[in-house]
Amino acid sequence: MLVVCLHPRVAAHNNSLATKITGMLLELDDTDVLHLLDTPDALTERVQEAERVLREHAESIEKEQILAESVNGNAAGVQAAQNGGISVSDVLTSMGTVDDTAQNANCASDLNNTNCG
Repeated sequence: MLVVCLHPRVAAHNNSLATKITGMLLELDDTDVLHLLDTPDALTERVQEAERVLREHAESIEKEQILAESVNGNAAGVQAAQNGGISVSDVLTSMGTVDDTAQNANCASDLNNTNCG
């Protein structure tokens, strides 16, 4: 029953994510949801918080995908990783190849080095 009241109010803030955000808010205690329905400022704050959480989650997944492509040797993935602010060291760490050896230090400076491995 709360969903019928909550969803349109959430949609007024963010129509494209209204269903997802409503579901997130419905995980709260019923008294908290009722408070959100009675207090527009509190609802706005919670919707903004949910948007932030979803955005951070999406960015995290995107970085994981870029790292996975980089680890699999996808040159476009390596370039995307570098463009996305993911360091070569992060890529090598995700591959489990970073230690204190000189060879890995050389690899980190030049991914195209054929002596790396």
